[in-house]
Amino acid sequence: ANKERNYHVFYELLEGLNDWEKQKLYLQGAETYYYLNQGGACVLKGKQEKQDFQLLLQCLETIGLHANQISNIWAILSSILQLGNICFSSYESESFEVARIFSEAEARRVGSLLQVSSEALQTVITHKVTETTYDRIYCPLSVESAVESR
Repeated sequence: ANKERNYHVFYELLEGLNDWEKQKLYLQGAETYYYLNQGGACVLKGKQEKQDFQLLLQCLETIGLHANQISNIWAILSSILQLGNICFSSYESESFEVARIFSEAEARRVGSLLQVSSEALQTVITHKVTETTYDRIYCPLSVESAVESR
């Protein structure tokens, strides 16, 4: 919705990490992420993102998380933002419409962040998108056909 924000941790992460850490995690400004820019409220007047990030970091350390565990959390959060920026196109294969990733850059970043094969990740994502699209189109038609045949 207009003037609404996503989870605050994303904005705090983007403002709280130093430039080297952001580069390592492939992070940019909040306005570049689909999941963050939809409400037009990437900046919230009076919100102390950097200070809130430091408080979050202290809390994570207080509960006993080690630096590598905290780094993994940041990588997962970055992956979520990257996944939200993936754009899809489609093509026809054997009379079925199949999804494909339009730009592979985000998928490569997510693969790197999560330490998984970029190719395997793309296969899983496009399969799920194709399956979801198929279900949205054909399952209602199957139900309607079944109802009509009664």
